[in-house]
Amino acid sequence: MKNNKGGIDYSEWSYDKKRLGYYNADFQLEQDFSAQKNTGLELYDKNQKSLSSYKEKDQQYDNHAYNPLTYKDYQAAYPKTNKLKKSEIITAIVLMVSGLLITILLTALLAQGLNIGHLMGKMNKAENKKADYYAVQIGSFISENEALAASNTIRQLGGGGYIVVDGSYRIIAGVYPKYEQALTVIANTTQFASSQYVITVPTVSMNFSDKSIKKAVEKSLSQWDEIYKKLYDHSILLDKGQTTDTAVLQDIKIIHDNLKTHIDDYSDLTKNQSRLEHLRIKSGMLSMLSTLNSLNTAQKEKLSSEIKYAYTKILIEYRDLAKEIA
Repeated sequence: MKNNKGGIDYSEWSYDKKRLGYYNADFQLEQDFSAQKNTGLELYDKNQKSLSSYKEKDQQYDNHAYNPLTYKDYQAAYPKTNKLKKSEIITAIVLMVSGLLITILLTALLAQGLNIGHLMGKMNKAENKKADYYAVQIGSFISENEALAASNTIRQLGGGGYIVVDGSYRIIAGVYPKYEQALTVIANTTQFASSQYVITVPTVSMNFSDKSIKKAVEKSLSQWDEIYKKLYDHSILLDKGQTTDTAVLQDIKIIHDNLKTHIDDYSDLTKNQSRLEHLRIKSGMLSMLSTLNSLNTAQKEKLSSEIKYAYTKILIEYRDLAKEIA
């Protein structure tokens, strides 16, 4: 390049395109095509194949977009589940019924105020053991009128004459704490046909979380046996002439008052308790209290007979109570 007076002469000027950063894509393609004449056709084929592949994918997408799944396609994708087997249905029903029964049982227990200790059976246990009392039976009747007539006759002779109804009308002359005592009376009774009748009081066992309530229940259940034995002793002494009616009635008054005090204490202790056993025990003691009170109006010449009638009634009610709550 020369700088003359007349201007710049570019005839000899040259430049390096790469060094200047200038790159002509068309020029390069031409160079590549010239250098690779044999491979150019192959590149063209590859490009055509790639283009065809893209078109196929586009077509598949279009087909999918405009052809949604049919109901058959849905069934194929989500097949129906198999029906429950008969055994599975029976098992399900059994489980449902079992659950219902358990619910009913727990509800019934809770309705009676039973606590966890009662359900487990490992808390404070109030218990009275099985007891047998041996009665002398004078006759057994089908007719109530015949039984009443026989009862009056026995009472006139000094026996209890209490009527036990358990399929027939049994007349009880007296009740003895020991088997041998009853047999001796039966052997010495010649005026009437007599036999033995056993009054069996079953074992009663109940659980409580409160020790004071447990003791009160045990004391309550013991009242029937204790009062029977006291009345029995009085009747024996009266028959032997070893005591007086006045002394016996005074002691019966003391027994009556002591029982009343216990009933009041028991009622106060269990007033917030909803267990049915408490109500039944209290009701039984009130009946026994009424029986004792009736002895105060008994005629002195018939006091021994009235006592035998009273303690037989007490024992029969005791048996029925124990059976109910056992």
